[in-house]
Amino acid sequence: MSHRIGVWNCFAALLGCVLGCAAVTASPADELEVGFRQLPSDARPWVYWVFMDGNMTREGMTADLEAMKQTGIDRVHHRYRRTA
Repeated sequence: MSHRIGVWNCFAALLGCVLGCAAVTASPADELEVGFRQLPSDARPWVYWVFMDGNMTREGMTADLEAMKQTGIDRVHHRYRRTA
């Protein structure tokens, strides 16, 4: 019985060493790249969008918002401004 426990302890220690070495081999450059590819919401770009005199159509606004989403813009703060 104690022989089995010794074998399992050796196996667990070996597995721990292998997994520990695998974690150490990840380079900081890889972690940095992952951080840029998976930005948290508060670090993503946003825009301040002002509508001037209502010169927008629903279709135009939708097209603009879809284009912003494709380029990676996360949020839009908008305001309607009348100049007259």
